[in-house]
Amino acid sequence: GSITGSTHVKVLNNATISNIYAGSNQANVGENTNIEVTKGKITNVYGGNNLTGIITGNLYTNINGGEVINVYGGGNKANTTSNTIVTVNSGTIQSLYGGGKEANVNEVNILVNNTNRIVNLYGGGYVGDITTNAFIEIKNGTITNVYGGGYSGDIKGNTSTKIENSISNRVYGGGYEGEVLGLQLPDKVELV
Repeated sequence: GSITGSTHVKVLNNATISNIYAGSNQANVGENTNIEVTKGKITNVYGGNNLTGIITGNLYTNINGGEVINVYGGGNKANTTSNTIVTVNSGTIQSLYGGGKEANVNEVNILVNNTNRIVNLYGGGYVGDITTNAFIEIKNGTITNVYGGGYSGDIKGNTSTKIENSISNRVYGGGYEGEVLGLQLPDKVELV
């Protein structure tokens, strides 16, 4: 059934998990979804729902450690009109997507305070679209490739990428086979 309040999911120990969702499988969530990873080996982390269901609040994903192959700020196939907020403080990530896998989200906010390693960071989703804008701020850490846009997913608004002390090999204001369609502001990459 539906959840009237928020969800809180924490991975604290050295668990091995294939797929973990902050939201539900096919039910509504009345407030925010929250997921925090501090240890363990996880294949896919989703900030949203799996197949269907409406999330009324925002989608919060916090990576504070562990080894994760894919982090999705949004859901797997469940679209949402909510915003995603992804924060990385530590850990190793193969690919981080601000949006969903095959699911649309409204706005993306990614903050990387520090990380052991991120290979690919996308402001957008994997196939899923972003209805408005994608914002990325990287304060520290090692990231191989940074894309302001998505992987085969479009950004309907604009992208903004700010990098401070990170070590990055390649930085793209746009996406990887994903379009950025915003007309009001130019896509921005800022190196501080």
